[in-house]
Amino acid sequence: MSGIFSVLQSHVDWLSQRYAVSATNVANADTPGFRAVQIADFRNTLENVNAGEMARTASNHLSASQTDTENYEVSYQKNSDVSHSGNDVALEKEMAMIGDTSRRLSFDTSVERMFHRMFIASLKG
Repeated sequence: MSGIFSVLQSHVDWLSQRYAVSATNVANADTPGFRAVQIADFRNTLENVNAGEMARTASNHLSASQTDTENYEVSYQKNSDVSHSGNDVALEKEMAMIGDTSRRLSFDTSVERMFHRMFIASLKG
């Protein structure tokens, strides 16, 4: 069951980074020359996840359960609507992305709660 929780934690970390990327885009919507960025799909992250526990080769290394949110690939979006100032942030697209991220986070939270209740119920017998 810890595998389920680690995948959920990785997904929540990815969603947090996705929020940050969208927030940066929205915050710079009026910045001349700003190019909107996007985070790589979670499937790319999932393909790189090691199914087993990672080895800690030194005591000061982070444990395998902690995730570094800086390792998610961020690239420029391909927006066709560029303003005269060179800014290509599409606020409608960013708001839709934030809404989708919120729905996914809500789903992850409910799944984690369900598995936690099942785990506690199995311990009680």
